[in-house]
Amino acid sequence: MRKNVIITTLAAVTLMLTSCSSTEDGQDGIAEVPSIPPGSLLTLKPEVGGHNQPNQVYVDLRTNTTKVVRRDSWDFGFYCGEDFRVILNGSVKMSTKALNSTNIDEVQSIDNSILISSPGPNTTEVTKASLGYVDNPSGKLKEDNGQKGSGTAIAEISANDSENKVYLVSMGYEISNKNPQPGSIDLTGEHRGWKKIRILKRANGYLLQYADLADTQHKEFFIEKDSEYNFKFFSIKANNTVDVQPKKKDWDMCFTTNYTYTALVANAPFDKQFVYFFPDLIQLNVHGDVRAAGLQVDRYEKEKIFQAYTLEKANKINFERLDRINQNFMATAWRKGGLGETAVAEDLIFVVKDSEGNKYKLIFRAVSSESGERGHPVFQYVLLK
Repeated sequence: MRKNVIITTLAAVTLMLTSCSSTEDGQDGIAEVPSIPPGSLLTLKPEVGGHNQPNQVYVDLRTNTTKVVRRDSWDFGFYCGEDFRVILNGSVKMSTKALNSTNIDEVQSIDNSILISSPGPNTTEVTKASLGYVDNPSGKLKEDNGQKGSGTAIAEISANDSENKVYLVSMGYEISNKNPQPGSIDLTGEHRGWKKIRILKRANGYLLQYADLADTQHKEFFIEKDSEYNFKFFSIKANNTVDVQPKKKDWDMCFTTNYTYTALVANAPFDKQFVYFFPDLIQLNVHGDVRAAGLQVDRYEKEKIFQAYTLEKANKINFERLDRINQNFMATAWRKGGLGETAVAEDLIFVVKDSEGNKYKLIFRAVSSESGERGHPVFQYVLLK
């Protein structure tokens, strides 16, 4: 029987890796002095939480600290930059589509077609990226020439209220509490239900309107932008804003579950790509100007190359190359692909540049615990000097 191999079209593929012997022109920023000692090997064990991977873990390399939040603690993220954009919580498989209505109090119906389907042992159905039911996994907010799926699933919030549609929202799935076989994962539980929402632009913020599908009255909440953060987050369950990401200068990477765009063949055009939900994902703080590069090395020389890698070499990397402006640049490339796989990639090390221009070399040590349970990553890193 022929097997289909899923190939990621994100920065995890080899065309986005940098040979350790190559040289690229780059610019050095003026770096603030981090609180960690330069040149020292540090170890972090992000508390992802095991085979159900219940947590999102934000890592600040500059201080060697982490912030842990449950991935179901929020629903929507409201952009605090210049544009008015809203993101979904992809870590619980939320999805949405615009309705042909601006009346939030109009009764709506469930539409199971917007639930995300990915190929697996029991199905060949897929959700095409071009349908635009989820946010672009790269973190890109603006669409490319109106192409659905190339930006946020929710269109830019207009100053003209009549242009802001009602959206049907699948609230995604509860975090599973099942115990899978050793080395496997179980991420999703019961469906969390449906909502209808409408978002309006108000002064320096957003007016969120939301209700159950059958309701003829809605609730409202105002979310004000805060320039110290990339996004402000809201939970419908809490009926309030919630604390999720650290300030935009205070984190570099997030260990999470989330979507990617993938294809069955390499270099597939956008209309052939589909949505895939991954565990063991690393997202970069791309909106906080964090960048990364992957260094493909000889697996037998990996430790030696990591130890010998210097700031001089890192300074030659062009971190602003287009493919590196991508929150999913590292994605799952740090580990070997495939369900049940528990090993780190044997031929990769990474270099990360933080928002202050400091550069770090990273090497991953584990995907699983010593007993074989997934969701226990370990990595080591050095602040280059």
